[in-house]
Amino acid sequence: MKRIWISALALGALVVPAAAQQAQPSLGEAARAARVDKNQKKASMVFDNDSLPRSGELSVVGKPTEAPKQPTPKDTKAKADKEAADKSASDAMAKAVADKKKEIADLQKEIDLLQREHKVKQTMAYVDVGTRLRDQKKWDDDEKKYNTDLADRNKKLADAQLQLTTLEAQAKVAASGQ
Repeated sequence: MKRIWISALALGALVVPAAAQQAQPSLGEAARAARVDKNQKKASMVFDNDSLPRSGELSVVGKPTEAPKQPTPKDTKAKADKEAADKSASDAMAKAVADKKKEIADLQKEIDLLQREHKVKQTMAYVDVGTRLRDQKKWDDDEKKYNTDLADRNKKLADAQLQLTTLEAQAKVAASGQ
């Protein structure tokens, strides 16, 4: 008897939600029904994306607007001259920025090369200790020259990077002002 009641309860639990789902329409069906009701209730025509024609032209009722003035040859020439001047100025600015970037890259390569050569020289001095000991003055002079050259190139690099930043800022201002 217990098994019958448990089976009946389980069957009832499955039947009730299925019946409830069949009574409610799906969301898509509800949206279609609402659209049909909405279109039937409207007495006046309202234009929206669904009711606008996709091809052809729309006719406008009312006063026509004035046609825009045709530019005179002087206007078009002045406009073309201004555009050419703006383009040449922007090209010159872009060339200056590109040149400064190339200068920075060259300075960085020089610094890298100088450092690599110095490391090789130091390594060779450690391999052959006598080289450094035989001519200590020359070794010290070479180290001093290396340090000053490296400092000079780093200063040039810092100056070039500052100039590049300034040029890029000027180019950005010129581009936004056009």
